[in-house]
Amino acid sequence: MKKNIVWIIISVFVLLLQAAAEAFTAVIVFRLDLLPEKYYALFGAVLLFPILVTALLLFVRGKRPVGKVRRIISCILALMVVGGCALLSKVATDIYTTLHAVTDVELNQTADEGEIYIFIRKDDTKTELSTMGNYRFSIVENYDVFYTEQVISRIQDKIQKYPILTKHEKFSDMVDALFSHKTDALIMNGAAVFMLMEEEGYEDFLQNARIMHTIPIDSLEQPEEPEEPETPEQPDIPKGPVNEAPFIVYISGSDSRSTTLKTKRSDVNIMVVVNPVTKQILLLNTPRDYYVPNPAGDGQLDKLTNCGVYGIKNSVKTLANFYGVDIAYYAQINFTGFEKLVDAVGGVTVYNDKAFSVGEHFFNEGEIELDGVRALAFARDRYHQSGGDRGRGKNQMKIITALIEKMTTGTTIISGYSEIMAGIKGMFRTSITTKEISTLVKMQLGDMASWNIQSFSVSGSGGSEPTYSAPGHKSYVMHPYLEEVAHAKYLIERVMVGHKLTDADMKAPK
Repeated sequence: MKKNIVWIIISVFVLLLQAAAEAFTAVIVFRLDLLPEKYYALFGAVLLFPILVTALLLFVRGKRPVGKVRRIISCILALMVVGGCALLSKVATDIYTTLHAVTDVELNQTADEGEIYIFIRKDDTKTELSTMGNYRFSIVENYDVFYTEQVISRIQDKIQKYPILTKHEKFSDMVDALFSHKTDALIMNGAAVFMLMEEEGYEDFLQNARIMHTIPIDSLEQPEEPEEPETPEQPDIPKGPVNEAPFIVYISGSDSRSTTLKTKRSDVNIMVVVNPVTKQILLLNTPRDYYVPNPAGDGQLDKLTNCGVYGIKNSVKTLANFYGVDIAYYAQINFTGFEKLVDAVGGVTVYNDKAFSVGEHFFNEGEIELDGVRALAFARDRYHQSGGDRGRGKNQMKIITALIEKMTTGTTIISGYSEIMAGIKGMFRTSITTKEISTLVKMQLGDMASWNIQSFSVSGSGGSEPTYSAPGHKSYVMHPYLEEVAHAKYLIERVMVGHKLTDADMKAPK
């Protein structure tokens, strides 16, 4: 009798433990909100079945010693289910944490903010602006004027007089003046520091200079947004949630080595035009050297890649203005994150138009298999590609196409989701909300539809021109072929209004 009571207590405890583990797992999975409704019923049935089996094994009477063996087996089974639930809960929790991290609006805004710095020589002992009354401050003329004037005003308030200013034509000129003791301090936007350190002979600037004072740009008065001309409504372009209406995402690829002062150029500039109803995707590549108006410079012409130094939102605004479209979202990934993403989906297969080598990597002509490291080398090369940067952009779009195709298949999106999310944690950020990502995942899991993916790259002619971000210099730029830009706009509109693109549509006008 006592043994039966003990077994009953153990049986009840085991059953409750299993039920609690499964209930906790269900809560975690439901919180993710990634499964279509029809899958939740199946998931609930899968969780309920082990409990029923355990209960039957524990409480249905049987002859000894069969009954005893059955109870032992049921306890082992229950513990295995608990262990499985613990593992699934951990995976789901990791996905939830990563998903919220990469879509965290406040974090993304902080990461996109710039700063103005006051530099002095490294051996200078000054620590307060108020003690710099006799200091000679250097600025670059006609660069970042709106914010620089506000910083000068703050210095004036601190030293109780208008500061002594020396204006220079180039960043390098004012650095030379600082280190030759012709001036005593520099006022520089963080983006300017990045551009300076790209110049030969100035890579070690931060080793010889010291940041004496930092002013976050968001603490300064912001320039007024120019009034945009009213445009007529376009009723033929649907509006609505991401699973019902077309939208555009800007994808930026940044060099993970360029982390100085949180500034980064954007080496990849691809717009992804998505129509979830027609299952149409257009990948539009704009070369990094495209000569375009930079919103950070009040519309002064600059290289597209330089626009990213002022924050990803500035790159979004640059391309939105250039193509005359609304870019609803952005997604930014660095090189390390790119490698991990490719590895997380099990590698990709792309067609290589021409055999070439990059370092230790050789790429045959024809279909090639790429892991993360080789995919990055393939995507970054432009010296062996027809059209240079345009050819590189085409290779980048090939890899993105392969990634999309893999990530929208049932096996990858279900089995690889946790690895994908873990792989990009800390190396990826997006303005797409958690809810919108959940909506897209549920849509894809619900219909498992295949997508028509087309790609197009605009081009141009090379030249040497002054740029806003490198005052006093002429840089290599690509002047846009306007007929190709017009065709890109046409393709965007076609996708947005619900047309299916064909290979013939992708042919650039002569």
